[in-house]
Amino acid sequence: MQPTAIPDWAARLGATPGDPTPAKWSRWTTQVPTYAVTFDALNPKRNKAEWKEHWPEEYGKVMLRPLDGSDRSTAEIEVVKAFVDVEWHARWIDTFHQSPAWMRPWTRATDEGRAVSEHLRAIRAASPMSRPWDVVAWRGDEFLFIECKADNEKFTDAEQAFIWGAQNIGIALNRFAVVRGSINLPPRPPA
Repeated sequence: MQPTAIPDWAARLGATPGDPTPAKWSRWTTQVPTYAVTFDALNPKRNKAEWKEHWPEEYGKVMLRPLDGSDRSTAEIEVVKAFVDVEWHARWIDTFHQSPAWMRPWTRATDEGRAVSEHLRAIRAASPMSRPWDVVAWRGDEFLFIECKADNEKFTDAEQAFIWGAQNIGIALNRFAVVRGSINLPPRPPA
C-alpha cells in the first residue's frame, strides 16, 4: 500500500511518495507506506574518528540544516517539528535514553495520551523483542508511528518485530510510515 496523497505533516517536510518499504517477520510480510525527503547536512561525511569525536553532541546522527532555520537538527527532530507545525503532538522515542541535552526536548511530550501509551505497552507485550519506531505522533484518537531511514537502509529485526506486534494486536498498517531521507552532504574542504 503506497500513499496516493501526501499528508499535511509529510508535506511540511517537502516529501514525495516513495517506494514502499518491505517489512517481514517470520512468515508475515507487508509493505509500509514511505515518503521520500531530501535533507541538507551541515557537515561533510564523517570518518570513524570524527564520528567518535562528535558523538557526545551528535549522538551518531547526521546533523541537518533545519527547515525552520534553527541551529541544527536530525531527521527525527525534523519529523517531530513537521507534526507539531500541523497541530499534532509528537515526540522522538529515544530508545537508548542517552541523547545529548539539546536533543532531549524533542524526546518529551506534555501529554502522550492514554491510547498511545497503551498501544506502546500492548505492542511490547505482543512482541517483546520489538523496538519502538523513531517518532510517535497523535491528535485526538489518531496516532502514527514513523521510522526514519536513509535511502537504502533496511528495517532492523527489532523494528520489524514492532510493526508485526502492532499488526498482531490489530493496529492498522495506515498507522505506520517511513520517512526515507536522502542527504546532501557538503564537500569536504581541501586538507
